[in-house]
Amino acid sequence: MTPDLCRQYETAFDYARHPGNLATDYDRLSPDERARLADWIAWAYRPARRRLNETSYGMKHRFENHRGPDGGFYISNGQFKGAMLAAGHAPVDRYELNWEFRVALRQPRNLYAEP
Repeated sequence: MTPDLCRQYETAFDYARHPGNLATDYDRLSPDERARLADWIAWAYRPARRRLNETSYGMKHRFENHRGPDGGFYISNGQFKGAMLAAGHAPVDRYELNWEFRVALRQPRNLYAEP
């Protein structure tokens, strides 16, 4: 992911008061962690017209609690936001600390099970 894409969204909010919420923190993940996170996002979410009634903070916890091989490790809210940008999902309102996205759950009943 290009740092310019993340920085474009970061100029909208005072992140100095909220460390760990920068979308550019995504670049701190290892290539393997980025791949695992990208695979999980593709498995768990699909584009939608309406926004999901959950913020990036809640979505990152879904990932952290996932029991399959593509989830289950700690990430910051910013790292999750960067991963969603890398997956092609723009935030509904970039001025919010915890972003919402126009996505829907692909696996609403089995989100914590192995894919």
